[in-house]
Amino acid sequence: MDNAFDESTGYAIIAAMAPHPLPRVGAETHLRDDLMFDSIRLIELAIALERQFRLPSLDLNESTDLTTAGDVLNLVRRQLKTGGEA
Repeated sequence: MDNAFDESTGYAIIAAMAPHPLPRVGAETHLRDDLMFDSIRLIELAIALERQFRLPSLDLNESTDLTTAGDVLNLVRRQLKTGGEA
């Protein structure tokens, strides 16, 4: 695992972690409404993304701005650019 950002890998992780998987997960796919993520599953998703991209702690439950898969990957992208300071 390295911290080079690969959008397709990010979407694949989100799809694999989804309680209600869809055939395709994209930027506009809603975490809670479409994929049925709950608080615990969001924590598990955050851990998977942290490990894949070697990030510091992500808190996907705290931010109301993170409603779609695209929002999550934008956060990952920002943290990679800033060294973890989103």
